[in-house]
Amino acid sequence: MRHRQGVLWGEDFAQRISTERFVVHSGFHTVLNLQADPAKPLLSLVTCLEAMGPNALLVTGGPGLETFEIASALSFEANSLRVGPLSIDCSQVKRPSLISRSDGQKRGVQRRVRKWVEAQAPGLTSVRSHLTNQLAEGLLTEDEDLVRSALAGFIGQGMGLTPSGDDFVAGVLLAYVKGFQLQDLQNTFISRLPVLVEEVWWRTTGVSQTMLWYAARGAGANYLAEMAEALYQESGLALEIAARLWKIGASSGRHLLAGVLLGNELFNTREGSKISLQEKIIVRSNTYADSVTLMVLSQKLQQLDGVSVAMVGMGTPLNLDLLQGLKFEAVEGGVNDLIIAIRAASIETLEKALSKADELLNKGGKKASEDNKVPIKSLGQALERQDSNLVLISVPGVYAAREAGKALKENLNVMLFSDSVSLEDEVMLKKIAHEKGLLLMGPDCGTAIINGVPLAFANSVRRGGIGVVGASGTGTQEVTVQIDRMGEGLSQVIGTGGRDLKEAVGGIMMLDGIELLKQDPATKVILVVSKPAAPAVADKVFQALQECGKPAVLYVIGAKGIKGSEKVHLAKNLLEASQIAVELSGGSPIGKVSIDHGLVHQTVQALKPQQKYVRGLFSGGTLCDETMEVLTEKIGLIYSNGPLNPLGQLENPNKSVKNTILDLGDDFFTVGRPHPMIDSSLRVQRLEQEAKDQEVALILLDIVLGYGSNMDPASDIIPAIVKARQIAAETQREIVFVAYVCGSPNDPQGYEKQTQQFRNAGVLMFKSNVEAAEFSAAVLGQIKGGDK
Repeated sequence: MRHRQGVLWGEDFAQRISTERFVVHSGFHTVLNLQADPAKPLLSLVTCLEAMGPNALLVTGGPGLETFEIASALSFEANSLRVGPLSIDCSQVKRPSLISRSDGQKRGVQRRVRKWVEAQAPGLTSVRSHLTNQLAEGLLTEDEDLVRSALAGFIGQGMGLTPSGDDFVAGVLLAYVKGFQLQDLQNTFISRLPVLVEEVWWRTTGVSQTMLWYAARGAGANYLAEMAEALYQESGLALEIAARLWKIGASSGRHLLAGVLLGNELFNTREGSKISLQEKIIVRSNTYADSVTLMVLSQKLQQLDGVSVAMVGMGTPLNLDLLQGLKFEAVEGGVNDLIIAIRAASIETLEKALSKADELLNKGGKKASEDNKVPIKSLGQALERQDSNLVLISVPGVYAAREAGKALKENLNVMLFSDSVSLEDEVMLKKIAHEKGLLLMGPDCGTAIINGVPLAFANSVRRGGIGVVGASGTGTQEVTVQIDRMGEGLSQVIGTGGRDLKEAVGGIMMLDGIELLKQDPATKVILVVSKPAAPAVADKVFQALQECGKPAVLYVIGAKGIKGSEKVHLAKNLLEASQIAVELSGGSPIGKVSIDHGLVHQTVQALKPQQKYVRGLFSGGTLCDETMEVLTEKIGLIYSNGPLNPLGQLENPNKSVKNTILDLGDDFFTVGRPHPMIDSSLRVQRLEQEAKDQEVALILLDIVLGYGSNMDPASDIIPAIVKARQIAAETQREIVFVAYVCGSPNDPQGYEKQTQQFRNAGVLMFKSNVEAAEFSAAVLGQIKGGDK
C-alpha cells in the first residue's frame, strides 16, 4: 500500500466524495480523474497546486499519480480515501480560498496583460472569427440561440483531453460569469449558461465537460479562477498568472488565456453600458385572481419594452420561493394575497408597467360589464342570482371547503374545481350534499356538462341519451368526445372528483349521480368511468348500476374481480366503454382497436440499439392512467408520479427513469401554476429534457381540447417537438413522437386543424388514447424496453 497526504480539497470534492460512489475515469502523471454519475462533473486527485479547483483534492508525498485500471472502485471512510494500492490520508485536509492574493491595486493591468499576450502571439486577442463574434453578441444581448449556436461550433474542436475550442470557451465563460459574481449581480440569463453548455457538450470528452461545467458557473482550477479575479481587481499578479497559463499544454494555456481576456472585455463592455435597473414589489392583501389570469398578465408585462422581469401571482410558498430565486427582496404574503413584482430599466418604465398591471387586472370586470354580464366575485353575489341553482368554486384549496359549505347551506349544487382540499373535508361536504339531495362535484372536479352547459374543462358535444358519471376528468372527456364522434349524444355529464371511489369517501357522489340519471327521462344508457377505485366501493357502484333499471357500462382503471352481467357491461378501456354505450343506445360504434404492424416495424427500424424506453408527458390524469394500464400489461413496470404499481413511484418526479409516464396535471406540478391543459410551458421544458436521454425511443403526448383549454396547443408544443428532434439529431438519434388529440369536431380549437398540424410535424397520430398506448406497447415489445 502506497500512502499519500491530502492537503487541500475543493468544496465540491469534500461534499461529493462522502456521498457518492466513484470509480477511476482516467489517470495521468499529475491527475487522476474520478467519476460517479456520468451526468455529473468528474472529481480529480492532483499533485499540482495550480490545478486545484472546487472538484479537486491536492495530494503530496511521492512521485506522480499512477494510471490505474479504468473503473477501479474507490472507498472513502474514516477520512481515508483508497483506490487500488493508493491510500490518501484526509484527516488534516483543508479547504483553500480561491480568492486571488492581493498586492495592491495597480491600474492599467488589463491593458498590460493584453499587450504582453499580443507580443507572444500577435493577433491572438484581436482576431475575431465568426463564432467568436457570435458568442460575444449572444452574451451581450442575452440571446440563448446565438450562444448555443456558438458553443456548438467551438466545443469539441481541436485535439486532446480538452480541445482548443473548449479551452477558449471555458476561459470566456469563467471570466464573464466571474464578473457578475464579484459584483454580486444576479442575472437569469447567466444562470442559464450551464444549461446551454450541457445541451451541446456531448461533442467533447468527459474531462473537458467537467472543465466547462465549472467554467459556466464561474469556477475552475486555481490558475483560471485567479487569472479572472486578478484582471477585475487590476492586480499585478495577473501578469504572473498569465505567464504561468501560457506554459500549460501545447495550446491549452494560450486558448484559456485568450478566452479569459475576451470574457473580461465583454463584461467590462456590458458594465460600461449597463442600465441601473429599478424594481418594485406590491402586495395586495385579500385580493384573489385565478392562476390563468395571472399567467397571461405576467406574460404581457414581460413583453413591455424595458421590463426585464415581471411576475404576478398569489402569495403561495412556491411563488414566494420563485421571487427569492429572481433576487427580489423578501416579502410577507399569504395564499390569498396578490403579489406584483417588476424589474425594469428605469423608474418611468417601472411605473408604466405597474399601471399596465392595474389596467389588465381590472379589464376582466369592465369587459364583463360591457357585455352585460355581471362578474361574480363572492358567494354573496352569486346568491343574489335567484335563477341559479349551481355554483362553480375555484379558490385556493385552503378556502375551498369553507366556500363549498356556505353554498350547500344555501341549497346550491356545487362544482368544486379547486384542488388541495383535505379528504376529511371532502367526506364532510359530500355527506351534507347527500342529505340535502344536492350535488357536490369535486374537489378537483374538472369536467361536467349539466343540461347541455359545459363546465370547466368540457368539450362541445351533441345532446343525446347517454348519461355519464365520471370520477375522472379527462376520462370523462374522452368518452364524451368518442361518443360524439360516433354520432350519439349526451344527456348529462356529472363529475365526482377523482377520490370519490376511494374507501374513505365510499362513492357518495357516484351513487347519487347514478340515482339522478336513473330518474332522468332523457337518459337511456348510463356510463360510469373512474380512476382506480377501492374494490368494495367498485362493487357498490356495480350493484347500483345492476339495480338502476337502465343499460349500463362500467370502466374502472385497474379493476380486478368484477364480472359483467346482462345489465352492466364491463369495458377494458375508455374507447370500448364509449363503443358499448353507443351500441346500447342503438348507434353504430366504430371498429375495435387494431395495430398497424408495418408501422411498428418501420418505427423500430428507425431507432438506435440503445433506444429502448418510453416517456409519456400527459396533461390528463385518466389518460395517463389508461396508458400505464396498457403498457404495464405488455411491457411490465411503469414509473410515474402516480403509478398504478407502488414499485413504480418516482423518487423525484422531475427526473424520469426507464419507462416513465407522467401526469403533469398532478398537484406536484400545478401548485401555483396553471394546469398543463392551459399552459404548455412545463411540457415544453420536459420535452427538451427527455430528448437529451439517449435511451429514449418514444415520447407519448395527449392534446386535450375543449372549453377552458389552451386555444392553440399545437403552436406551443410543435416547436418544442422540433427542438427535441434537433437535440436527438446531435447524437444521430431519432425520437418517435406519438400523440392523441382528445377533442370533438365542434371544439373551439378545431379538432381536425390541431390533429393535422401535429401530423404535418411528423407526429404519429391516433384516434383514441388507447390506440396510441397499444401502438407504443407494440414498439417497446419489439425492442424489449420493458421490465417483464
